[in-house]
Amino acid sequence: DPGALPSGRPCVSKRGRTKAAQAPHKPVENQIDLESLRLSSFESLENDASRGICSQCGHSRKYYCHECVLLTPGVAAPDVALPFTVDIVRHPKEKSSKSSAIPLQLLSKGVKLHTFPDLPVFPHDETLLLFPSESSSDARETDWTGITHVVVVDCTWFQTRPILKHASLAGLRCVRIQDRGSRFWRYCHKAENIPGVVSTTEAIYFLLRDYFDAQHRQSYDGRYDDMLWFFVFFFKLISARSQER
Repeated sequence: DPGALPSGRPCVSKRGRTKAAQAPHKPVENQIDLESLRLSSFESLENDASRGICSQCGHSRKYYCHECVLLTPGVAAPDVALPFTVDIVRHPKEKSSKSSAIPLQLLSKGVKLHTFPDLPVFPHDETLLLFPSESSSDARETDWTGITHVVVVDCTWFQTRPILKHASLAGLRCVRIQDRGSRFWRYCHKAENIPGVVSTTEAIYFLLRDYFDAQHRQSYDGRYDDMLWFFVFFFKLISARSQER
């Protein structure tokens, strides 16, 4: 998944593709604690054993159509309320079928997908860019007053430069998350034992958790956990299949 970028430590394979670290069976520190998550039931996913036909493109898909970003018939996804719009900018050469970010738009009306270079004009004073620049601020120490948009770049490390130079993103204030471990299943050998390499979905979830800590004094109440609904379902599915081998 190209989403290793937001945490600041991408992993680039020999073919130049960025993938997040750590196979499901190899735990590292500061990963998402799956047992503590307050997730909606997976019943509609578990009952959807067969592939469905996308109502828009007519192709056979399982769980959701990654091209049209629509659920297949019979799948009922949770709806997460977000404190700001999460604008995900994807590179046109990245395969949507392999992105952890695509299904996020199915989990929240606050997630918008954009394909570079067709980007909207973001309100400069109300927008943050999730990117570990030298001037980026820690999300837990950031002043979130008036922030209505957070832009997340979903691409390989080599593709970031032209994207960040886009007129819609140039000059935006940057925010970063702390190094954390990933549970993403697309393994990259160069990411082994390197902290902070996470998928786009994990990066956005960690950002929301850091935002909550910055804004609230009480303990986290699980309000953003369903942003990991598809991610955790696929993680457990792949882990189970791996153990059967």
